[in-house]
Amino acid sequence: MDRPPPDAEFDVIARITSRVSAGLLPLGPGDDAAILASGAVWTTDMLVQDTHFDGRLSPADIAYKAVAANVSDLAAMGAAPQAMLLSLGLPDADGAWVDSFADGLAEACHRWRVALVGGDTVRAAVVIVNIAMGGHCVARPMTRKGAREGDALWVTGTLGVAGRAWQEPHPPEASLAAWRRPDPPLDAALALARWGRVTAAMDLSDGLATDLRRLTVASGVGASVDVDAIPGGSGDVVWTGGEDYELLFTTGPSDDPRPHVEATGRRATRIGTMTGAVGDSGWPTPAWTHFAGAA
Repeated sequence: MDRPPPDAEFDVIARITSRVSAGLLPLGPGDDAAILASGAVWTTDMLVQDTHFDGRLSPADIAYKAVAANVSDLAAMGAAPQAMLLSLGLPDADGAWVDSFADGLAEACHRWRVALVGGDTVRAAVVIVNIAMGGHCVARPMTRKGAREGDALWVTGTLGVAGRAWQEPHPPEASLAAWRRPDPPLDAALALARWGRVTAAMDLSDGLATDLRRLTVASGVGASVDVDAIPGGSGDVVWTGGEDYELLFTTGPSDDPRPHVEATGRRATRIGTMTGAVGDSGWPTPAWTHFAGAA
């Protein structure tokens, strides 16, 4: 299968970053995180009410999910999280809501050993949560660039589970649980970084159809995907669901990352091969893009 058409969010990002120089940085905008001259790795992620979550998520879930989204970005770089800044927009200062939010935040920070070091709080029309998180790479950074023709294409975990929570009217409880409390494979990603044989990597947060295209564009190659090999089944939701927070990565044709991933309690599945230039047809259209809404 070939690459889908570009999404509007990707175009917006490209229009902004093309005008802002990051030439002094080892790695600037365009990947899952930026790498500063000091070696620090930073990323940011925003959650907005009625776009990223609804009333099925408690304030604790929202906080946990916001932390997990940033951990997932750092994991894709092979970076361990250290500290974060929190910006919070709220319609009102509801003490019970804030207490629940703080509980979820504390739970996530404890799990991934992240310190809250500052931030900002403002009044807003809806709940807005933005976290900027910093960490450090445990080995040579993994980036979206570097996949080569002939490389093997892999994913961790099972795709489409959380996507069913917002795509289906009556999703299974396991899907709701995955949507409420993402579980990015940080330990597996760090193990892969230390292994040193990953040629390209990124986190799967917007769905395989969108994120695989981003990896192929960054690396300048194509991808041939074995649909039957995708963990989670062959339905569109494994391509378009998003919210997976798993790892998409490539290795040399004969390299086997599974022992390193399985040692952390996760699994890795080969789903295809990187190819030369390909056309733009065959992959399902993403179920959601920020500037078009639901397909």
